[in-house]
Amino acid sequence: MKFTKLAVAILLVGSAVTAYGAVVNTANVYDEAAVIADKEANRTGNLPYDGGFVGGENIGSAVAIGALPFSDGGNTCGYNNDYDEVCPYTGSSSGDVVYSITPGSDVSIDIDLCPSLYDTKVYVYGPGGALVACNDDYGCGFSGYQSRLDCVALVAPNTYYIVIDGWLGECGDYDLTITECAGPQPCAPCPAASQAEGEPDCFDGYADHYNGGCNSQPPVYTEITCPTICGKAGTYIFNGLSYRDTDWYHVNLPAGAYSITGTAEWDLRLFDLSIPGGNCGALGIDNTVNGGNCTPITMNFPGGDQYFFAGPNFFSGLTCGSDYRLQFAGEGFPNDCGGVPTVETSWGQLKGLYRN
Repeated sequence: MKFTKLAVAILLVGSAVTAYGAVVNTANVYDEAAVIADKEANRTGNLPYDGGFVGGENIGSAVAIGALPFSDGGNTCGYNNDYDEVCPYTGSSSGDVVYSITPGSDVSIDIDLCPSLYDTKVYVYGPGGALVACNDDYGCGFSGYQSRLDCVALVAPNTYYIVIDGWLGECGDYDLTITECAGPQPCAPCPAASQAEGEPDCFDGYADHYNGGCNSQPPVYTEITCPTICGKAGTYIFNGLSYRDTDWYHVNLPAGAYSITGTAEWDLRLFDLSIPGGNCGALGIDNTVNGGNCTPITMNFPGGDQYFFAGPNFFSGLTCGSDYRLQFAGEGFPNDCGGVPTVETSWGQLKGLYRN
């Protein structure tokens, strides 16, 4: 299991990162070498090439997708290495294959490589070769390192190119399904007695100084005052890298047994964190869970000084302002509901929320 990548990297990416997603601020150093070593130790690809060319060699020879839903498969081991993107890892030397789609009307699509048999990556290029979306590890498939993109918006009559790649030198059998996105399901309604997270919706170029926790400088958290929190999240591009909105919460509780249940219209990741005195240099992970498609996920925790992280379990393809709900349970939990929380934020940081 690549715990380093699926837990620590998922937790921390959203701050300043290197090409592989390693945090570069000195207060909270993320070990890039450990991520690469962990991925290398779990390589599953490089299956013998079976001669089954299916996708196109490059954009110029892309295989056209005529209608949705669309399914196809093949093996990438005989292809050239033509493309690579940061999502959030780069450095791929894998062969890649290309499909094209030209929608007759505006549409959003899901691109699923979860049944594939190696560590995949997937990119979508739009008009002028612009990167529209990319994903490395969605957390699905037999190892968790297979790829998926949800609700990628395509504008007619532009042509888009879908590239199936692999991490580092990985290649192997891929299984591709493309369907029209049904859109988020209204499964995380906000009750009247609740605490609104209150963060502005993210956007490309967004700098999170609201409740980015250890990903903000200085660290900043939302104080929990109510058992129900209604939050919003999304993914965006900053300085050419894929980021996701990371929401960090804090509460000090009496001794006892507690739980947190999260529900979202997408794959939600929750962390129970140890941050003694709010010092990010001593950050640790006590527990983590994830799940999606309107499936509630629950995590138990004790009383005391508690920090939590909630956000997408991926780095691209989620519209900013997408809803989630956190429900806490346990005797002694604060119950002052109905307001927008106050966070310690400087005037400079507030301006940074809206910078271009």
